Amino acid sequence: LYASNLARHRTQVLGLIVSNLVNPLFAEIAQLFAKEAHKHGYQVSLTDTNFSPSQLRICVKQMLSMRVAGVAVLTSEFDDDAFEMLESCNIPSVFLDVGTPGPHMGNIRVDTRGGMFLAVRHLVELGHHNILYVRNSRKAEKEPSLLSHRYRIQGLTDAVRNYGVDKVKV
Repeated sequence: LYASNLARHRTQVLGLIVSNLVNPLFAEIAQLFAKEAHKHGYQVSLTDTNFSPSQLRICVKQMLSMRVAGVAVLTSEFDDDAFEMLESCNIPSVFLDVGTPGPHMGNIRVDTRGGMFLAVRHLVELGHHNILYVRNSRKAEKEPSLLSHRYRIQGLTDAVRNYGVDKVKV
């Protein structure tokens, strides 16, 4: 098996990098990813970044050193160097909400901003005009908020302006 993998320069292993293994979203993604990979004869190497862009870079280097057949980077954070490493190696890769698709790279886009806008619209249509928005995390002030969090706030702000919500508490 090892000689075969060395000769092919690839393994029957797919890399999966997520932000956090405790978060139910990422845990469910990992479980479904592994299930689908196994159907096609692949094993999965799973690692997490703990929401750190520098750790993402380390994880990508780790996956490349393992000669994975492909990598899914399903994280809330992004690192240009990690993206460039995968792009230059021509390893099939997919990113969540970031990156530019190319011959070996794709991305999955989630319309977080639009989803929040629709959620507020639905509440307004039900007759609610006082809305409480509960954030799912609060990082230290010196750290930039996650892209998905910024998009949610933008969608909330757009909907509040559009529908004339009386009071929003964040």
